[in-house]
Amino acid sequence: MAARTYPLLPPPFTDLVNFDEAIDERSRLLASLDGRLPRPRARSKLTKLVFFLLLLLFLLTIAISVALGVTLSAGSEASAEQSGGCSAATYRFDCYPEGDGNEAACASRGCCWNSLVSPSCFYPDGFGYSMDGSLSFESYGHSSATLSRKANQPVQYTGPVDKLRVDVYLETQYRLRMKISDPSTNRYEVPWPPRPIVSNASNTLYKVTTGSETFNFTVSRADTGLPIFSTATGFIFEDQFLQISALLPTSNIYGLGEHTTRLRLPTNITLTMFSHDTPPLPSEPTENLYGVHPFYLGLEQDGRAHGVFLLNSNAMEVQLQSYPSITYRTIGGVLDFYFFLGPGPDQVIQQYTELIGRPFLPPYWSLGFHLSRWGYMTANNTLAVVERMRQKGIPQDTQWNDIDYMNMDLDFTYSTAFGDIQGLVSDLHSHSQKYVLIVDPAISNQQQYSPFDSGLSLNIFITNSSGQLLIGKVWPNSTTVWPDFTHPSVDQYWTSQISQFHSNVQFDGLWIDMNEPSNFVDGSMDGCPISSFEVPPFVPKAIRSPLGHKVTSGTLCMTANQYLSTHYNLHSLYGLTEANSTMNALTATLNKRSLVISRSTYPGSGAHGGHWLGDNASKWPDLAISIPGILQFSLFGIPLVGADICGFNGNTTQELCTRWQQLGAFYPFSRNHNSLDSIDQDPAAAVFDKASVDSSRGALMLRYWLLPYLYTLFYFAHTTGSTVARPLFFEFPTDNNTWDLDTQFMWGSSLLISPVLTENVTSVDAYFPLGRWFNFTDGQEVPYTGQSLLLHAPYNYIPLHVRGGSVIPMQSPNTTTTQSRMNSFQLLIASDGNQNASGYLYLDDGDSLNTDQTNNYTLLQFALHNNVFSSIVLSSGYSGADGAVLESVKAFGIKISDPSTNRYEVPWPPRPIVSNASNKVTTGSKTFNFTVSRADTGLPMVRETINIDEPDDERIALLVSPGERLRPPPRARSRYTIMCLILLIVLTIAISVALGVTLSAGSEASAEQTGGCSAATYRFDCYTEGDGNEAACASRGCCWNSSVSPSCFYPDRFGYSMDGALSFESYGHGSATLSRKANQPVQYTKPVAKLRVDVYLETQYRLRVKISDPSTNRYEVPWPPRPIVSNASNTLYKVTTGSETFNFTVSRADTGLPIFSTGTGFIFEDQFLQISALLPTSNIYGLGEHTTRLRLPTNITLTMFSHDTPPLPSEPTENLNGVHPFYLGLEQDGRAHGVFLLNSNAMEVQLQPYPSITYRTIGGVLDFYFFLGPGPDQVIQQYTELIGRPYLPPYWSLGFHLSRWGYMTANNTLTVVERMRQKGIPQDTQWNDIDYMNMDLDFTYSAGFGDIQGLVSDLHSHSQRYVLIVDPAISNQQLPGQYSPFDSGLSLNIFITNSSGQLLIGKVWPNSTTVWPDFTHPNVDQYWTSQISQFHSNVSFDGLWIDMNEPSNFVDGSMDGCPISSLEIPPFVPTIRSPLGHKVTSGTLCMTANQYLSTHYNLHNLYGLTEANSTMNALTATLNKRSLVISRSTYPGSGAQGGHWLGDNASEWPDLAISIPGILQFSLFGIPLVGADICGFNGNTTQELCTRWQQLGAFYPFSRNHNSLDSIDQDPAVFDKASVDSTRDALLLRYSLLPYLYTLFYFAHTTGSTVARPLFFEFPTDSNTWDLDTQFLWGSSLLISPVLTENVTSVEAYFPHGRWFNFTDGQELSFHGQSLLLHAPYNFIPLHVRGGSVIPMQTPNTTTTQSRLNSFQLLIAPDGNQNASGYLYLDDGESLNTDQTNNYTLLQFALRNNVFSSIVLSSGYGGADGAVLESIKTFGIKIKPTNVYLNTTAIGSDNFTYSNRVFTVRVSITGLNYPFSISWD
Repeated sequence: MAARTYPLLPPPFTDLVNFDEAIDERSRLLASLDGRLPRPRARSKLTKLVFFLLLLLFLLTIAISVALGVTLSAGSEASAEQSGGCSAATYRFDCYPEGDGNEAACASRGCCWNSLVSPSCFYPDGFGYSMDGSLSFESYGHSSATLSRKANQPVQYTGPVDKLRVDVYLETQYRLRMKISDPSTNRYEVPWPPRPIVSNASNTLYKVTTGSETFNFTVSRADTGLPIFSTATGFIFEDQFLQISALLPTSNIYGLGEHTTRLRLPTNITLTMFSHDTPPLPSEPTENLYGVHPFYLGLEQDGRAHGVFLLNSNAMEVQLQSYPSITYRTIGGVLDFYFFLGPGPDQVIQQYTELIGRPFLPPYWSLGFHLSRWGYMTANNTLAVVERMRQKGIPQDTQWNDIDYMNMDLDFTYSTAFGDIQGLVSDLHSHSQKYVLIVDPAISNQQQYSPFDSGLSLNIFITNSSGQLLIGKVWPNSTTVWPDFTHPSVDQYWTSQISQFHSNVQFDGLWIDMNEPSNFVDGSMDGCPISSFEVPPFVPKAIRSPLGHKVTSGTLCMTANQYLSTHYNLHSLYGLTEANSTMNALTATLNKRSLVISRSTYPGSGAHGGHWLGDNASKWPDLAISIPGILQFSLFGIPLVGADICGFNGNTTQELCTRWQQLGAFYPFSRNHNSLDSIDQDPAAAVFDKASVDSSRGALMLRYWLLPYLYTLFYFAHTTGSTVARPLFFEFPTDNNTWDLDTQFMWGSSLLISPVLTENVTSVDAYFPLGRWFNFTDGQEVPYTGQSLLLHAPYNYIPLHVRGGSVIPMQSPNTTTTQSRMNSFQLLIASDGNQNASGYLYLDDGDSLNTDQTNNYTLLQFALHNNVFSSIVLSSGYSGADGAVLESVKAFGIKISDPSTNRYEVPWPPRPIVSNASNKVTTGSKTFNFTVSRADTGLPMVRETINIDEPDDERIALLVSPGERLRPPPRARSRYTIMCLILLIVLTIAISVALGVTLSAGSEASAEQTGGCSAATYRFDCYTEGDGNEAACASRGCCWNSSVSPSCFYPDRFGYSMDGALSFESYGHGSATLSRKANQPVQYTKPVAKLRVDVYLETQYRLRVKISDPSTNRYEVPWPPRPIVSNASNTLYKVTTGSETFNFTVSRADTGLPIFSTGTGFIFEDQFLQISALLPTSNIYGLGEHTTRLRLPTNITLTMFSHDTPPLPSEPTENLNGVHPFYLGLEQDGRAHGVFLLNSNAMEVQLQPYPSITYRTIGGVLDFYFFLGPGPDQVIQQYTELIGRPYLPPYWSLGFHLSRWGYMTANNTLTVVERMRQKGIPQDTQWNDIDYMNMDLDFTYSAGFGDIQGLVSDLHSHSQRYVLIVDPAISNQQLPGQYSPFDSGLSLNIFITNSSGQLLIGKVWPNSTTVWPDFTHPNVDQYWTSQISQFHSNVSFDGLWIDMNEPSNFVDGSMDGCPISSLEIPPFVPTIRSPLGHKVTSGTLCMTANQYLSTHYNLHNLYGLTEANSTMNALTATLNKRSLVISRSTYPGSGAQGGHWLGDNASEWPDLAISIPGILQFSLFGIPLVGADICGFNGNTTQELCTRWQQLGAFYPFSRNHNSLDSIDQDPAVFDKASVDSTRDALLLRYSLLPYLYTLFYFAHTTGSTVARPLFFEFPTDSNTWDLDTQFLWGSSLLISPVLTENVTSVEAYFPHGRWFNFTDGQELSFHGQSLLLHAPYNFIPLHVRGGSVIPMQTPNTTTTQSRLNSFQLLIAPDGNQNASGYLYLDDGESLNTDQTNNYTLLQFALRNNVFSSIVLSSGYGGADGAVLESIKTFGIKIKPTNVYLNTTAIGSDNFTYSNRVFTVRVSITGLNYPFSISWD
């Protein structure tokens, strides 16, 4: 659906001119909201009569209005409004919020008056400020402007501010900040919580517009233009009165707490925010309570959500009006707004908590049941309650004591009645229970009392305006003082008190109460001074207390002094700051996670503890209002929240308390607590009967059973900010039935709780959104969704339902969490409509600190898909999980078989035959259970619960649990309607029967009723040509259904059967025979009846599965050579096969995860081989060469057939120059595997979203290799071990290369080189394209290049190199003796011949016909080496560029065409594309052409590889040193011979962007020396594009600028100074990093690791990296984030978790695990260093030869533990086989404990003896070092510097073959 902009609704009808027009306008706008006009309904006579009466009443109203002189016109007002913008005031914002104004008072404020409307006094349009000029944008997404107060506006309350500053910060893509402040005064701003530093966001979800004449701003959605916050008239900024109003897009507003409102706020309400000790009364929903949360979430009409947060802690009120609109009025500070764009509700909360602080992860025990009361009075009484809970078997984890444990209510004391309090604690601890005490903030100042004395000595108490202690009175039986929790010394004080008291009473958590702060006198014992702070000119009207309507009521004087400001400003922060200090103290004392529950809260409190909803009452309305309460605090980022179960004040009843215990079992924080003068209400109390006790026990056991799920939700709340308890609209935001629903709620996304909230009922009306829902108790599915049902809810039962698509982890419960955690786990699966489900389980030890940061946790992901349920280990750091036992898996909603008929069952994937199961099968009369468990650990694999004795037609009646009845659908239907429906159904059945159509679930068209079609779960394409029909499909024995895709698909069981089982011989080799099934039609060509499957367990991590024809010597790929297999043991894989229909599955041995599971449609014909397999992941990379994104789409068909085709980003499936049938799969847990099909025939590979893969090839065999990793880089190492390690390039080849087709002469070439030198731009190598040749003939040069050797000599004299192009085609047109390359090849018989044995003659670049060397011929190396060597004797080139080697041909096949043959026109042709036509011979040779090893039909894709091999051999023989070969066409193994460039790209921005996936793909293919033509080959570049491309190209492993004959010059020296400077800087940066890059190539050569690599290689468990191909890494350490779009100076870059440093200045990024908008001016490419790295560098020069003479530097970036490591490889840069002859030096560097050392792993390179290390720079050093040592010798202070956490040591260490160390303290 197209996005729409939702306009604001117009004013009510009474404000409009014309009634008919009003209806039309209103309907139009409503239609724009709903997408269609409401459908009119037939009206009864009574309805028509009502309508007539309403119309008559309306006309009468008009008549009366006219008689009274009131004009009904749009925006018109009474006569008092006819001036000053009143008459046109569409929206009325209150100008007299005190509520007692009159016309005169209103006029004195410059406002409009109309007593007939509300508000009567309202602001005229245009009231406020004007904006001077426009917003002035600076760097990093910051803009500002000045506002001027309009003249002649009366003062409202206090001194107006004439000049304001508005600041706009584009903080993130989804977060915007708008701050309005007084630039002339240092006004108070909220100091807490700390907010992240802003960045410069791009592609934001929002846009900001402003108005100048009357300043206003509008925040809108960028995509739809929907205004989410549009400020209006009445903007005021005075010293003690700030007001701003805004129109909103929705009336669905949630938040703005703490109050006892419904969840969705009313549209006419004023809410005060000023923390106060006021009990929560449902009858007083606007009362200001304990906490302050000026945040709301708005749910828009399309289900998208946004959030708005005003960061202001002064007393304020917020008014909502029905326009809808919002008005903020606050009495201090600034207006600091944050906007969060979601767009999902849960995303809004995640974004909000990202700003204010993520919720803390509570200890596991805190999620158990808590019991408390004020009034136990003694330790023995407390223990007696605990004992009766134990006796009744009721779960309880924690016992609490209120202030009655204290001595005279003094903190950190206990009374004589609690003399044995430690005995109480010891008893609790011995029973695995915990103890929590209350602590109030007020400290008595009357006694000889250490807490007071200590605080006095540290000067941490709040003082009055005179600087004396502010003395009030609260709980201690004396006067009190209050700690200032903003004081720097307060943590020391508070920790000392808590720690000392803990040494006497070993509590486990603290409950902080009375911290609004509450005071039993107003202000202080001495009152408060006369001040505008104490009596502000404006007081929010809802401030209430038992002691009067004033800001000091029941709290401190506003003039009281705290460290950071006055109490006037800091009042509402008191609870937050105390919670922070308390959690800090507990952490320091206990050294583990603890529990803090605070009464007063502010944004950010959730990071330090939880909250209870205050002193509620034991009444049914308090029970009901508790649900909105916990849901509001979920919005506020405080998920650990609950109400006092059964109520605090007053006496409960048994029914109320029983129902409340049921609901309280699902509070995130579950505590029963009541007051001093109330009856006992603990669940085991004598006042409750057995039924109540049983109910409470059952509800709590259910909670404990679900604690693994609840704890997992808290983990995600802690790490992502998601909610725990959540409203239904969070999961179903487009369902408007959920928008006002607060009588039900959810745990996470999966559990729906529908409690009884009213007295004397045994049913509850519950709404079920669309989808599958299952009764938790018995697993029966709810039959109707999208409506409300009346559920049976007897006295002992709370309805609980599981959402389809969920996996719920559970654990057998016990009476404490400690005991429960010893029990077995269960998994509950509720499948969705597609029979899929997913979920998570988080495990740790329950109380260790920072488990998520230290990786001391286990995180599992579960998934049900295609009847396979699997667990994926995302993290395995918690060792306790090793002993965890999973005992059962229960699945809801699984369909069962019919034993009376032989119903079809899915035959695939294969299931192994079971032997002797260890677990038993139990049955019941109604339910059959079976369990399969692991033999070693008892870990269950599956458990199902299904009804077996009820026929299908009766199961519908059982979908509701016994006693549960269904309410009729919401709209009652008349008998006439029902009769019509019945008639329609009967008629439909009759017609269906007449037509012979069977009405059955899941039926397909008639063509599918045979051959396994109807149950085909996975449809693999049987007609890939795409033009099939039902008859053609049937001719292939396949299934047809035109309504699905593919329409023609294979039936189940199509393929081969396996004769017997695999027969394993020695050396890990097994084989079996396959037989083609009878009666299967031929697909394309002659089928092979008997096949052989061979399985080779080659290594621990590599498996080979080969399927071949044993009766025929079919072609197999002869290259590259593969290692000899061995007999692997302890393999990472296992292989299973199916016999009846042959299939094989390769799985991980440890988890059983299938990584390749073949299915139906397996075909092996002479020229058509096909095999399909299910995959475990949609994260598939590789299968090149194409211009796809790095992660391949899940619906794509890729052809592999090398072809001379330019890489077009718009044609991602075009087959390009190379062929690489290898892919890497990244699994959901971050592990990786690789699959390689060794087949060089033309093929296509299809990916489908199941996910699955299908290979179709037209020859050879199916020879698969599987690589089990498990890391992505390990997969590539294992792959290159098979195909050949990448070669080690010469050092000079890593410099910058310059080329073009079109220099035309040697002098022109040299001119370009000279201007590069003049501009000081680094260049190592100059290239020439074919224009150097004479008539485009290989091994010749033209007259224009007569002095080519002079060019080469000049280059060599400047330490530069020269590379020439050589094409494979050799001209055959010259006379004998005139062209040695042809004569010599002819004599050696090395040219490719046609099918008749004659030379195959075609035409390519030489201006004549041509022949092609056969690079598989035994004599070809002799021939090729001779030609190269002879030419080198004339032109001393240093490397060769081999092009056109797909091979390319300018005619199709040959000059004589190609013979008629199935090789030339195969029965099946992959989707081969070329400019010359859709056939295999297009633009290449005849397929029947003969080569030494086979026909070109088989060898075509190997041509580039074999030429590269011969070329490298020839260069090595000629030069006797390492050289450079760059090839256009490649195949697996090409990386061992040279590098690759990405072909003839274009000078376009999309080509720039797609080059990154290109180089990363070739990293996967084992060809690390790769790059694109910088600035583009075809077309004219632009200066901006070329400058940005040079920046990126400086980080291509192979860095070359090259363009075409008819393009403009684009060498870096031709552009303006800014561009030249940028390119020079980028290349000098590259040259400074060459030691690091060369070291990466050494490891690629020796281990197969990658050089340029995707981010997911280093962060495979971070799903944000899986699809990221706009950034890349060099090795593991350097992150490159280039600009890839035009006209921008910023780039959005993602930074995975860990430390990251800006390479330029060493400053650490403040945030990670998220995207940041980086400043990227025209001359700059962002480069960052990963923490934990050591980067070797060298002072750069303009060539590598000169650079290698310079000194080295080391750059250290420590990780979070201040450790780092790295390597440096050194050799002479070009000698052969240095790694084998040990002619190299390899150093390892390590930083640990402030000691940096080098370890010499090899010292064979003598040149390292003279190498000089001149400096070591270390980023992220937090403390300035004072003493530095080289080895053991002190370094003078003038040789090291420290600035901004960057520590640099200047040294002069000569000789790197010797170890050294640098240390500091």
